[in-house]
Amino acid sequence: DSCILPGTQLHGHTDVRAQAVVGPGEFTDTVVGARAVACHVVARGGAIPAGTTLPPFMIFPVEQGTAGSTDALGGIPAGQHH
Repeated sequence: DSCILPGTQLHGHTDVRAQAVVGPGEFTDTVVGARAVACHVVARGGAIPAGTTLPPFMIFPVEQGTAGSTDALGGIPAGQHH
Protein backbone atom coordinates (compact mmCIF):
# COMPACT_ATOMS: atom_id res chain seq x y z
CA ASP A 1 0.00 0.00 0.00
CA SER A 2 1.03 3.59 -0.57
CA CYS A 3 0.64 6.35 2.03
CA ILE A 4 -0.99 9.66 1.09
CA LEU A 5 -0.61 12.03 4.03
CA PRO A 6 -3.18 14.65 5.12
CA GLY A 7 -3.01 17.93 3.22
CA THR A 8 -2.06 16.25 -0.05
CA GLN A 9 -3.71 17.29 -3.31
CA LEU A 10 -3.68 14.87 -6.24
CA HIS A 11 -4.72 16.31 -9.62
CA GLY A 12 -5.06 15.06 -13.19
CA HIS A 13 -3.51 11.71 -14.00
CA THR A 14 -1.34 11.38 -10.90
CA ASP A 15 -0.37 7.79 -10.05
CA VAL A 16 1.09 6.90 -6.64
CA ARG A 17 2.71 3.46 -6.82
CA ALA A 18 3.11 0.78 -4.14
CA GLN A 19 4.82 1.71 -0.86
CA ALA A 20 5.31 5.36 -1.90
CA VAL A 21 4.81 8.11 0.69
CA VAL A 22 3.51 11.49 -0.50
CA GLY A 23 2.42 14.69 1.15
CA PRO A 24 1.61 17.05 2.28
CA GLY A 25 2.02 18.67 -1.11
CA GLU A 26 0.50 19.03 -4.55
CA PHE A 27 0.92 16.51 -7.36
CA THR A 28 -0.40 17.12 -10.88
CA ASP A 29 -0.05 14.58 -13.71
CA THR A 30 2.86 12.94 -11.89
CA VAL A 31 3.88 9.30 -11.48
CA VAL A 32 5.32 8.64 -8.02
CA GLY A 33 7.42 5.49 -8.26
CA ALA A 34 7.25 2.57 -5.85
CA ARG A 35 8.93 3.28 -2.49
CA ALA A 36 9.52 6.95 -3.43
CA VAL A 37 9.14 9.59 -0.70
CA ALA A 38 7.94 13.09 -1.61
CA CYS A 39 6.92 15.23 1.38
CA HIS A 40 6.29 18.99 1.17
CA VAL A 41 6.75 18.80 -2.62
CA VAL A 42 4.99 20.45 -5.54
CA ALA A 43 5.17 18.12 -8.55
CA ARG A 44 3.89 19.10 -11.98
CA GLY A 45 4.34 16.30 -14.47
CA GLY A 46 7.09 13.79 -14.94
CA ALA A 47 7.95 10.70 -12.98
CA ILE A 48 9.62 10.49 -9.59
CA PRO A 49 11.82 7.39 -9.89
CA ALA A 50 11.18 4.37 -7.68
CA GLY A 51 13.04 4.48 -4.37
CA THR A 52 13.88 8.19 -4.66
CA THR A 53 13.52 10.54 -1.68
CA LEU A 54 12.97 14.13 -2.77
CA PRO A 55 14.14 16.93 -0.48
CA PRO A 56 11.34 18.87 1.23
CA PHE A 57 10.06 22.11 -0.31
CA MET A 58 11.13 21.04 -3.79
CA ILE A 59 9.38 21.83 -7.05
CA PHE A 60 9.57 18.78 -9.34
CA PRO A 61 10.69 18.44 -12.05
CA VAL A 62 13.44 21.01 -11.65
CA GLU A 63 13.63 23.40 -14.58
CA GLN A 64 17.06 23.78 -16.13
CA GLY A 65 18.68 27.08 -15.27
CA THR A 66 16.65 27.74 -12.12
CA ALA A 67 19.01 29.52 -9.74
CA GLY A 68 19.66 27.66 -6.52
CA SER A 69 17.74 24.53 -7.50
CA THR A 70 19.13 21.03 -7.37
CA ASP A 71 18.67 17.86 -9.34
CA ALA A 72 16.16 15.44 -7.79
CA LEU A 73 18.52 12.49 -7.92
CA GLY A 74 21.99 13.73 -7.18
CA GLY A 75 21.89 17.16 -5.65
CA ILE A 76 23.68 18.55 -8.71
CA PRO A 77 22.80 22.23 -9.22
CA ALA A 78 20.51 22.65 -12.21
CA GLY A 79 22.36 23.51 -15.40
CA GLN A 80 25.57 21.82 -14.27
CA HIS A 81 24.97 18.34 -15.71
CA HIS A 82 27.71 16.92 -17.89
